[in-house]
Amino acid sequence: MELFDQFGFDPKLFIAQIINFLILAFIFKRFLYKPLLKVIKDREQKITQGLSDAEKAEKALRSAEEEREAVLKKASLEAEEILKQTQESAEDARTKVLAKTKAESEKMIEDAKKAAQAEFERMQKEIRGISLKLSEEILQKSIEHIFTKEEQEKIIKRNIEQLKNDEK
Repeated sequence: MELFDQFGFDPKLFIAQIINFLILAFIFKRFLYKPLLKVIKDREQKITQGLSDAEKAEKALRSAEEEREAVLKKASLEAEEILKQTQESAEDARTKVLAKTKAESEKMIEDAKKAAQAEFERMQKEIRGISLKLSEEILQKSIEHIFTKEEQEKIIKRNIEQLKNDEK
């Protein structure tokens, strides 16, 4: 023990220092280390949660971006289809209008031909009537001096009937 005395080692003091150290270690562990460890763990959990949330958000962002692209593609295809259908229906409408216009113009031409034919036939009848009257007058004047009244009437009747038969 002399060796301990030479170095100034006091066992009572050493034991008191060990007890003080253990008390301080217990106090630090209980009131400082555990709360500090808890704060560190909480912070670590928040960081882990933040990273996890960031990954989820990134995945959701990628998913939303892909969905947006798909919706845009679908909308573009639908717009093209609608445009195509509109062009087809416009072409159909144009074709129908042209066909209707052509049919109407053909009907108008046909009606005009019929009207012209009817007018032509009416004019022919009128001309025949006029020519018959003229023929009758000419015949009367030419046979007036040659034949008697009764003979004249017979000749005129026969010639008029013959002209009428020729017209048919």
